[in-house]
Amino acid sequence: GGGGGGLACGLRIVFLWAVPMGAAVIGLAPGALNILLSILATAAEVALFVMRNQNKSGKRRNSIRPAGFFPLQLLGLYMVQLWLLMFYYASDPDEPLAPSHPSQALRHGGSAAELALGLDHPS
Repeated sequence: GGGGGGLACGLRIVFLWAVPMGAAVIGLAPGALNILLSILATAAEVALFVMRNQNKSGKRRNSIRPAGFFPLQLLGLYMVQLWLLMFYYASDPDEPLAPSHPSQALRHGGSAAELALGLDHPS
C-alpha cells in the first residue's frame, strides 16, 4: 500500500515541528529562525516523499535517504533549535518569559522544560 508512506511522511513532519510547537505551548516565542528551520525541513521531507513516489515505477532504489538517517536529522534539527531558543533568551534578559496570551495562565513557577533548558530567570 502507498498509504503507509504518506502516514510516515506526515508523522515525520509532526516531529519536525516539535520544538516550535513545544516552545509555544510553554509560553515561549519559538523565534522566526526556528520556524524557518522547520519550514525548510518540512519542504525537504515533502520533496523526498514526492521523489520517492515518482521513483517507485521501474527503479529498485526508491529511497534517496538511508533508512536510519531521519532520527539523526531530527536530532540535529532539535539541537540547533534548542540552542537558538537558549541563545535568544540568554542574550535578551529583559525579554519576559511570561505567556504570550493571558489565557495561558496555567503556567505556575517554571515548567520542567524551562528548568531543563536553563531558561528560568531567578528574580
